[in-house]
Amino acid sequence: LDALSSDVTSPSGFCAALMNFWGVGHPRLHTGMLLLLLLSQKSLSLRLGFGLRRTLSTEKLEEIQRGRMMPLFAQQKPGQALCEGMQAILEELQAAPSPSRSVEPYEPNRHGFGGGQTPIDEFVP
Repeated sequence: LDALSSDVTSPSGFCAALMNFWGVGHPRLHTGMLLLLLLSQKSLSLRLGFGLRRTLSTEKLEEIQRGRMMPLFAQQKPGQALCEGMQAILEELQAAPSPSRSVEPYEPNRHGFGGGQTPIDEFVP
């Protein structure tokens, strides 16, 4: 995206709400991840579900951003920066032990998605 509306005060909060609205990740294991890049606001938000935080630490994500993404952003290559960041995250996930998978059915949220707990009412008209 280029930018969020001026009435959205927290890109990170918006990212969390969007992730939950779309139902990103496993609904019981909370393994979702959403990256939101706002080009004109020069903002990068990466939200992880609680289950995925067991595998990807804040320190590791900051290391990926600084070491593999920021140099490409500085060269005005946002697409390559995102691809490089996602590749680094994928490498970390592939090296980590796999979480157990639940096959229990789940109820979609009121919008029809898997959804999490962050409220979206302030972001949905």
